[in-house]
Amino acid sequence: MIELKLPNGLWSYDPEKPLGKPGGFGAVFQGFSQQGHPIAVKRLHIDATQAAHRELRIASELAGRDLQHVMPVLDAGQDSESDGYFVVMP
Repeated sequence: MIELKLPNGLWSYDPEKPLGKPGGFGAVFQGFSQQGHPIAVKRLHIDATQAAHRELRIASELAGRDLQHVMPVLDAGQDSESDGYFVVMP
């Protein structure tokens, strides 16, 4: 398990347990909240100059909103340890 420190909390994910094939901006993995609840962690494989800021802006605009046809966002940002960019979803 890899631990992440993002703006809204601590999360972990298993890079050996993808939840599907990688997409254009990243790959999604099985993870857990600090309380042990299952989550999905999207690891962006782009950096800020390649539009990671766009993905994170979208995630921050969706965070906390209850939209019928959009997956909720629990957290998003740059991991303080790895400098990688991540989006956390239920």
